[in-house]
Amino acid sequence: MSEYRFLLRDTEAAVEWLEDEDDHQRRRILYAAVMGLLYSISDVLDRDGAKHVRQAIQKARCRWKSESEAGQFNWFYDFIRPERTRVVHEGRHSHSDDTPIFLIVAQSNEVADLEEDYSDVYWPTELEKLSGQDVRDVLKKALDWWVAELRIMGLDT
Repeated sequence: MSEYRFLLRDTEAAVEWLEDEDDHQRRRILYAAVMGLLYSISDVLDRDGAKHVRQAIQKARCRWKSESEAGQFNWFYDFIRPERTRVVHEGRHSHSDDTPIFLIVAQSNEVADLEEDYSDVYWPTELEKLSGQDVRDVLKKALDWWVAELRIMGLDT
């Protein structure tokens, strides 16, 4: 099995582990791992022994950059690359895991504020283009994007 497939499987496992993780520190660690893995897939493809694989990733990177520069959201250039840089090189991330989130329920004309912290249920990202989405959903979409891109490149997943 090619190395990129191992990274893809490891990323899938880490994203799944995040789904039920309540501990804030473990979530940050898993998040950092996922971001590193999502970014590394590109690097591993670029160093593959097969020339057609290296050519495919180089062509894809040019397309991704063009998409991003044209204002079209690109998962690699607009999420994976900058977020991995924030996490790995700056030690910060663009989601809130320490801010409590409270659920407000409206019934008819009355509003009931439930005094329970739901930050383990909803973990919003603060990235401009993905703002408000649960970070676990964002990571799943990034992973799905990679699978689709690998197929476009003619590579098995």
